[in-house]
Order: sequence, then structure tokens, then C-alpha cells
Amino acid sequence: MQANLFTNQQDPGAFETHDLGDGWVREYPAAFSASESAALRDTLVRQIPWRQDRLRIAGRELDVPRLQCWMGDAD
Repeated sequence: MQANLFTNQQDPGAFETHDLGDGWVREYPAAFSASESAALRDTLVRQIPWRQDRLRIAGRELDVPRLQCWMGDAD
């Protein structure tokens, strides 16, 4: 019998380090289960005040192709 392919069997403390040249990022691919990840994503989508800015390019107004939100001190 085949095991469930979608069961998180990795160690949640396991990580991969990605060298960026002048820094690094540590990725924890199994930190959250699929249901925890979905719940966190849904919370971020609902609670963060996302906005879509517009740019003027060659006389035309175009939507920026991503949602943005400023987080930090105003100054």
C-alpha cells in the first residue's frame, strides 16, 4: 500500500540555506503543515491593507502587476 503523498514527513526544524552573495536566507520548507499554511495565508490576505498602485508609462496608466503594502515607520 502506498503512503499518503501529501503527509508532511519532514522535520519542521530542517532548513536550507540560500547564499545571496551579500547575505543569506534560511528556508524552513516544513515549518507548517498544509492546513496551517493555508490558514496563515488566508489571514494575511484578509488583514493586510493591500493596494494596487498605478504607473504612467508612455502616456498610459497601467496597474502595477502586484499588490503592495507599506510596513514600517513613515519616516
